[in-house]
Formats: sequence, structure tokens, C-alpha cells
Amino acid sequence: MDQEQKNRKLVRAVGRTIAVRRKARGLTQDQFSEAAGLAQASLSHIERGTVAPSLERIAQFAGILGCRLTDLIDEAATGPADRAMRIHKKLAALTPAQQESLERMIDEAISMVQDTAESRRRTPGLEA
Repeated sequence: MDQEQKNRKLVRAVGRTIAVRRKARGLTQDQFSEAAGLAQASLSHIERGTVAPSLERIAQFAGILGCRLTDLIDEAATGPADRAMRIHKKLAALTPAQQESLERMIDEAISMVQDTAESRRRTPGLEA
């Protein structure tokens, strides 16, 4: 995936996060866009990921939504540490027994994926 594709994916993810948090607060696009001082159509483009909001705009949205700027970006980030933090938050809601069971399932899934990738590397004509 090239950098432009990664950027588009991030913009879409940030837009989705804004929409989810806006709806969770019970705000319509009209209400939210009025509070932010922008046209509803502009907010729609941002939430659909067709327009990238500025950092200042994301900070403004965070204030309206009652969250931190990083909350809107963290949920959209795709790096391994970002994913690990999201998984950590989800695990914290589980019992120790549930956490242990899920960890075993993850270990098995990782092993299967690695085995499949290794098999493809050893088989002529198949790519990992």
C-alpha cells in the first residue's frame, strides 16, 4: 500500500470516528455542524472521508464531542502500537479467564497465519 492509499484510509477512519462519536452524543449532522461553524455538507464530506479536516478542526470537533483530540486520531491509527492499545482497552473489560481464553485464540490465529505465509513462500508460483 503506497502512502497516498494509507493517507486516504486514515482520513476515512478519522471521519468514521467523528461520525460514531457525534451519533453517540445524540447530535445530528445539522446540530454538530452548527456548533462547529461549518456547513452540514462539509461535515458530511469529512465524515465520509472525502475531505481531510485540519488538525485545528479535529481539535475543535474533540471539544464539541467532549473528548481529547488524540481520541479521534487514536481510534483511526493503524500502527501495531495503536492496535495493541485498542486491544488492551477491550481486554480490560473482560474477566481474567476470558482474557486468557482470548489470548490462546489469538496465539493460534497468529500461528495459522504465519504457517500459511511460510507455506506460500515455499510453494513456487504462490506469493505471501
